Amino acid sequence: MGPILLLDKSSLQKLSKDEIWKLFKHYTLVISPILILEILADLSKKGLDADRATKFVSSLADKLCPGDCNISSNFRNMAVGSLMGYSVPMTGQIVLDGGDIIEDEKGEKGVFFDEAPEWKYIRKWQRGDFTVDDVGFAKKWRSRISLFDLEAHREYLDKILPSKRPKVSQMCDVAILVDGLIENSEDQYDKVLGFMQFLGISASIRQKICWRWEMGGFKKFNIFAPYAFFCFRVQMLFNFGLHFRLLNTKASNIIDLEYLLYAPFCMVFSSGDKFHKALAPLILRSDQSFVDDDVLKSDMIWLMRECSYWSAAERSSRATHFGHYPPICEDSITYQLWKKYMLPWTPNSGNIKMSGKEKKKLVNDILSKVKRWEDYKKQRVRK
Repeated sequence: MGPILLLDKSSLQKLSKDEIWKLFKHYTLVISPILILEILADLSKKGLDADRATKFVSSLADKLCPGDCNISSNFRNMAVGSLMGYSVPMTGQIVLDGGDIIEDEKGEKGVFFDEAPEWKYIRKWQRGDFTVDDVGFAKKWRSRISLFDLEAHREYLDKILPSKRPKVSQMCDVAILVDGLIENSEDQYDKVLGFMQFLGISASIRQKICWRWEMGGFKKFNIFAPYAFFCFRVQMLFNFGLHFRLLNTKASNIIDLEYLLYAPFCMVFSSGDKFHKALAPLILRSDQSFVDDDVLKSDMIWLMRECSYWSAAERSSRATHFGHYPPICEDSITYQLWKKYMLPWTPNSGNIKMSGKEKKKLVNDILSKVKRWEDYKKQRVRK
């Protein structure tokens, strides 16, 4: 529980299992689908034999299980949904797949989310249980990434972008240039068509999107499909950054770029990657924070050390009075982020002390709601 945090794989690797557990104490982690793919791809990581590779992937999966985290919906699905007119919230909450509206016996309604199917595979990898298909997928995925030729892509960009370059010496200059081009130009519809091509949208879906644009009388991409426009802008920042030689042509940048497409669904983004450090300030909202992964790790180490000094009685007291709220320390990035994003601390705002009868009532209430959801699923299957 805590501020919603997006990590890239390098940040996850840098944290030890104990540090991850401390992270889960004070943050809610949003897992991007690209992180899961990157973890599995390490089965074929260069320099590791099969035994070391399986242990390495297993250790990464182990850091995610169990924890206070949720797997985000895939950016492509959200971008297509955005183009079709569905609202994609971009104010820091995690967007999940599925969700069933259930009404209990009291007439109260709620949305029940089943466990994401990816968790079955993550737990399997945690146990060190890998199939031939897993290994094959890892090899194919890494092979596909290695085929990305960003040098050739940059040469292509040099041909199609204006030869007269304005004075651009840093990425913030690129952002000003890109925003001027994509927001004020008259070819907004062409940009929508180009982005649909980038996503590989089927002809039937493209037709519906084009119909929506025409019938709705839209003039601006960012009004027509806000999240899709966000993704388009990130891609343009990347392209112009390559064009002006401010970003390098490492094939892995294609992967790192995808993490940024999940930025709207967090409060805090943490990475140590130079690529992310260059682009994140240009895409994060003013109410979001970027935290260097070294800073985050150092803070987890400090929190672990600080908590180790507490007696059993002090731990129990803190659980009651503070709950997940971190120790008060102005130098702690975790404390700073809690002050920024979470409700202010008040006395006795931690874990509520419950009697045995109250605990039993709470458990029965939860089980009742789960039973209602299971009955709903059975009825839906029959239909």
